[in-house]
Amino acid sequence: MGQNSGYTHGGSPAKNAVLLLRALFNLVGFALLWIGLGTWETPGDFATVPVLAIVGAVICAIGLVVNLIGPFLHRAKK
Repeated sequence: MGQNSGYTHGGSPAKNAVLLLRALFNLVGFALLWIGLGTWETPGDFATVPVLAIVGAVICAIGLVVNLIGPFLHRAKK
């Protein structure tokens, strides 16, 4: 990890930890979303959406903003 191609973060342990936590956050969000959707008794009846599905969808949306939209906007400013 001694090389830095300019594209990566140079192998910084702190940056690696942040990227790991972001990836785990995304995995938890997707897991909660799919578990919630799998336990949904009557699909199509939006009044009975499980709480896990709603929490998972919110976490997925936050992860999308943090991991995709945020870095894109940050690079667009430069």
